[in-house]
Parts: sequence; structure tokens; C-alpha cells
Amino acid sequence: MLLMGMGMKYSKHHEPKYYIARGFGLLTIGQYFNFLRDCLPNLISYWITGNKNFIARSMQILQADILTFAGFAFLLLALMKKIKLSDNLILFIGIIMNIVAFPLFKIMKSPDSFLLSQFLGFFVLTKAEAYFPLCSYFVFVAFGNWLGGIYQNIANKHKFHNRVLIFCLPIVSIYYYFRSHYDFPILPEYMSVEDYCLCPGPDAIVSCLANLTGLSFYYKIDELFKGKTPEVITHAGKNFNQYYMLSYIIIQPMQTFLIAAKGEDFPFKMKYPTLMAFMVLVLCKILIDMNDKYIHFTISTLKNPMRNIIFSLIWIVTITISGTGDSSQISLTNGITNETRI
Repeated sequence: MLLMGMGMKYSKHHEPKYYIARGFGLLTIGQYFNFLRDCLPNLISYWITGNKNFIARSMQILQADILTFAGFAFLLLALMKKIKLSDNLILFIGIIMNIVAFPLFKIMKSPDSFLLSQFLGFFVLTKAEAYFPLCSYFVFVAFGNWLGGIYQNIANKHKFHNRVLIFCLPIVSIYYYFRSHYDFPILPEYMSVEDYCLCPGPDAIVSCLANLTGLSFYYKIDELFKGKTPEVITHAGKNFNQYYMLSYIIIQPMQTFLIAAKGEDFPFKMKYPTLMAFMVLVLCKILIDMNDKYIHFTISTLKNPMRNIIFSLIWIVTITISGTGDSSQISLTNGITNETRI
């Protein structure tokens, strides 16, 4: 999220219309991803087993996941650019949004309807599939946008990153030590579902400092390799979204089908999670390389008229599946809340 904000400063396109197009594209790709990862496997599992729980879980075609968040973040930035807000003001608004999100979640009662609760969950935390609500997480994009404006004008980046490590690393280390070992007044339990989805106030600010510290570490690593970063790192960086989407499309349907067939998750994944992760990464790299060499399919770079056709189909499928859900039956008690899933 922070790098997305920084990347906007390095883009050749700064017009609001470009941000709108980019935001809508990300929202559409997010729906395509949700369909492949969650909706389709659950519909197939329902067809095989007749278990109505899978129908409820197919409603995960609507969820505030990270790609959906990115789409809304671009749209919000388009509005802010249109009214010519400064980077400082955008960052201030992002901080205020994050601060307000926590008490709003405590005060606001989530609607009983999953569909209505999910719609609100795109913006504030509800008890639906709201992992990355806009109000909670926009602060990271705003911080990245602010940092990108400053970073371009820093002449001595070596000195800058030295100062970041000297200043930020102790703060981040001390904060996370106390945050993980002791209860903080008002703040939710560290790494609880609420903390994960809200990232409130101090957690968000220190998380920004932690990301900045990480950037400085990576800068030092790049210096160490004299700019010749190992291919395994550059491959991951260039294909970050593909790794993210493919890994989920491998893992999530497999989990769904195993639950449908055996009533339990893949035991190997639970016993050997590191080995499982390594296997998934290797498989992702093979698939990405095969696509680059032979298939050349990327939904984000489709050209018209094919782009309009595919994007329209994605939204038709989304609306059709969402519209078939009876909100009186698909409620927050059907096992699709973020508490039970995480």
C-alpha cells in the first residue's frame, strides 16, 4: 500500500481521469480474483455436496480485500487530486480517517444482511468480509504518496536511509516489543482480528515507520549488491501481484475442495507450513514464467474491445451471483464473517 502511494509519484500519469481508470480496473480485477479464489470453488462444492454453507461462502465474491481496497484508494485520490489537495493535507486526512475508524466500529451496529454489511465494509469495518476497509488503510497510501514527493528530491539517499535506520529502527523495535507483550489501553489486542482489520492510530503510525525502515534495509541490500540485485528478488518484485493472486488461487480452492470432500483442511499445510509455502512459491514462479514465454495473458493489459467485454462479464457475474443471495438467509451467522474465517 505504501509503495502504491510512492509509485503514483513516479508515474507519468497524474491526471484524475487516469486514477479513475486505474481504480475501476483494480476493482474489476479484484472481483475476477474473488470469483476464482472463493466464489467458483464454493459453488462447485455446493453442487457436489448440497451443503448450503458453501452457498453462503460463495458470497465472498464481495469482500473488502486488498485489490478492492486499492481500487477505492485510487478513486479517492482521484477526487483529492481533482480538488487539488496538497500531499500534506492528503496525509492528514488519511490519519484522521484511520483514527475515526476505530470508535466508529465500536459504536456502529453492523446490519444483519451480509450484502448490506459488506457494502459498508468496503469503507469501514463491519462483521462481514471487511479485511481492508478504506478508512482504516488509506493512511498507508497517503503516507506513501507523501513520502514519494519528498523522496524524489533527496539528493543524498545514502545519508537519508542511514538516518532512517538510526531514528526509526529503535522506535519500531521498542514499540512492537511492548505492544506484543503488554495490553495497551483502548487499543484492541495485538494481532487480533480487530487489530488486523483496523490497524488503529499508533499501530498505523508505527507501521508506516516500520515500512520506511524496511525500505532503508532494502536500499542497503541493493548497495551491497552494487545495484545487481539477485534475479529471485527482482522476479518477485516485478511480478508481485501475480504471486499474490496465483498463490491464493492455488491454496484457497484446494482448501475449499478438501473441506467439501473430507471436512478438514489439508493436513500437510498445517504440519509443514514453511515447506508448503516454498512449494507454492516455486509453482507460482513456474506458472508466471510459462505465461510470460508462451501464453502472454494478463487481464490488466487487455486491449479494447476485448477489455470491455471481459470487464463487463466480470461485473455481470458479480451482480448476478450477489443478486441471487437472499439477505434473510445469507446472514452474518452463516460462517462467513471475518472473525471465523481468519
